[in-house]
Amino acid sequence: FPTAYIFDNEVVDALRANSPERIIHIDQELRRNAGECGYRSMLIALGATREGPRACEVIHYEAPFGVGYLVAQLTGKQPAMQEYREQSTAEGDFDGESYSTAELPHLARAAVETYVLRGTQIDSSQATAGLLGARAACFVSLKTHDGQLRGCIGTIEPAKETLAEEIIANAINAATRDPRFSPVSAQELSRLRYSVDVLSAPEPATLADLDPAVYGVIVEDESGSHRGLLLPDLEGVDSVAKQVEIAARKAGIPPETPIKLARFRVSRFGEK
Repeated sequence: FPTAYIFDNEVVDALRANSPERIIHIDQELRRNAGECGYRSMLIALGATREGPRACEVIHYEAPFGVGYLVAQLTGKQPAMQEYREQSTAEGDFDGESYSTAELPHLARAAVETYVLRGTQIDSSQATAGLLGARAACFVSLKTHDGQLRGCIGTIEPAKETLAEEIIANAINAATRDPRFSPVSAQELSRLRYSVDVLSAPEPATLADLDPAVYGVIVEDESGSHRGLLLPDLEGVDSVAKQVEIAARKAGIPPETPIKLARFRVSRFGEK
């Protein structure tokens, strides 16, 4: 059943988006070609819970041998897998409004899944409210369920007119053009988690100004021809010296070379 993964992705995505009614409207030819055996059971569950408040939680999904196995639940509570954490907006970066942590990674997910499945880029013109309409640099990271990095691409300075456009471009690049990884396949889509780091404007810094748990760092040689960036609060990066060394190595700057430093904060928006 070569198209079965598309059916699986539609079911899993509908549940993760807390929109189980989308399952009812899945294309029936796709369903038949998928060789599924659980669709009618899902319809019964949706019918049995239609009268009360309903929330979905995807607990686990995998397809180790070409057969998809999904564990999910319908409840009347806010699903734990849809609770998101939000860091405070960096001082002076934006207007300080409270912003849904779900919206930015959801946009990144939609951009990647649309591009991988259909070969097209989603339209950003409808995503212009609040922070998404601001002009800002960002990094988009893709990780597997067990926390392994699957792709990460970003911009040090804004390259697009809005953050929404920036997220879409960086998400697609992280999924398809990160030189450390092969392009993301359609079969992987339901097993990925997304996060978006929105960067504040960089400011000149000295070593004494840095804190790898709070600030990201930009390391640049004196000519400005080599520049490397490292995000803050990364596992295993627990000292300023290590943070600067990694950023310099990423930039191709040899040890003992005179460098210039800048620091920045991030507002991190991620799926759990």
